[in-house]
Amino acid sequence: MFIERLVSEGLSHFSYTAGNENEAFVVYPERDVDKYIEIAKRNCCVIRFVIEKHRKEDYLVGSLELEKLTGCKIIHSGD
Repeated sequence: MFIERLVSEGLSHFSYTAGNENEAFVVYPERDVDKYIEIAKRNCCVIRFVIEKHRKEDYLVGSLELEKLTGCKIIHSGD
């Protein structure tokens, strides 16, 4: 299992990628999603889920882009 925290400099934003040898999920991805795809590849897994506990209106998120590129499912609080 792995967990990686990414810091968006200047935005006070943290995102996380976690997974095992097969699957991964991303929490609060920023708009530039290439880094999450690279983390998954480096750990020999695929991104299955994006998790958003609540909407973040103060910046652009990469959830839809990750969904488009990987086919993952977006999970919002209350789903």
